[in-house]
Amino acid sequence: IFTPAVTSMLAVQYERIIFPKAHMGIRVRGEWTYLGEQYFNLSNSIRQSPYQLLNARAGIYTRRSEFYFWSRNITDQQYISYAYDFGAVHIAPPATYGLTYRYSIN
Repeated sequence: IFTPAVTSMLAVQYERIIFPKAHMGIRVRGEWTYLGEQYFNLSNSIRQSPYQLLNARAGIYTRRSEFYFWSRNITDQQYISYAYDFGAVHIAPPATYGLTYRYSIN
């Protein structure tokens, strides 16, 4: 239970320095994940069909900071993230978009 029959992931990332003196660059990453059929209880009555997820991230970075635009579940795939024998089921989040900024002191 809770274990997909198959799990696959492919990630592609491109990175390029655009201002060498400032050590500033761009980074773009795409991820594809496939999860096969899975069951959430011993009687196999709560079943999740296979599904695919697409995630992406793009942004700029320097030695000490990063700024990214990202997206998870781009295709807005509906799937069960977890479920229990007593009937409680949690549906995974829909397509989500955001911005992240990080600063490092070191």
